[in-house]
Amino acid sequence: MTVRTRPTVPAFPFAPVTPLFLSTVDSDLHAFLEETHHLIQGEPSLVKAVDKDLDAHALRKKAMRVADARWLAEQTRKLPGIPEPSQEPDDPRALRQGRSRTPAYVVLIALFLRGFWGAGFKSAKVTSQMVESITLRVFFTNLDLDMPGRSTLTELVNAVSNDTRLLVLDAQVARAFRLNLDDFETFLQDSTHVDGNTTWPTDSRLMVDLVTRLIRIGEGLERVDLSPIECAKIQARLNKMIRLNREIEFSHGKKNGKRDRRRRYEKMLRMSQRILSWLTPEVRPPDLREIEMTRVCRRGGGECLGIRSL
Repeated sequence: MTVRTRPTVPAFPFAPVTPLFLSTVDSDLHAFLEETHHLIQGEPSLVKAVDKDLDAHALRKKAMRVADARWLAEQTRKLPGIPEPSQEPDDPRALRQGRSRTPAYVVLIALFLRGFWGAGFKSAKVTSQMVESITLRVFFTNLDLDMPGRSTLTELVNAVSNDTRLLVLDAQVARAFRLNLDDFETFLQDSTHVDGNTTWPTDSRLMVDLVTRLIRIGEGLERVDLSPIECAKIQARLNKMIRLNREIEFSHGKKNGKRDRRRRYEKMLRMSQRILSWLTPEVRPPDLREIEMTRVCRRGGGECLGIRSL
């Protein structure tokens, strides 16, 4: 008796399958679209506002087409002996019957979807979700429409004015109030996260950073034809200040932390004053004669030629 086994790799598991009923999936996207539909149903003025924005957008595009056609006509020479065909001038301020455009309801849904996904329709992640979404397929099938392209949705959503977006925000707030989701009696305000506010304390770290900057600048003065500052003993003090700064940061919340922190700050202040006393004689106006002699030495290949003449 021969037992037949199925092959480990199927031949082609992507053959078309015709479902008997195409229904939506119980997902976050489905719940979001249902809530958005109920919001638009309760505020039909949103669709009218978006339709006006689409009219204004179409008029702007028509004005550009009329201007391009006028420029092209001006560049075309007239043939002698042939009269120009009579043509009714096209009014750029009026729309005529043309190709059917995307309904305002779909544009409004797309506006909400862009906020739901947090990215534009041209991003790779959103494109994959739109193509693979059964919910969107059911949505557009019920509307008897094909899903618009990514560029079309991006252009039409960007055409929605700020006034219409404010109407959308008002409608959302009104619906939340009707559903008792919030009473809007208490408002919370938060500031932007700033890295400087997350470090405690900041005074000791500021002193360490200032001394570090002084050493870096003092050692690089030679690049601008100035005598560098001797920073060996300053570096030794800086190492002690770094240790004190670490101890100050770790002393928060500990027993006798306030007293120890005060003592360490006093040590850091004394070290900073000592460093300042060392640096004060070094801070003086630059000697132009010394700078010129240094430049002459460099031009002479290392030997100070012509210094006596100065």
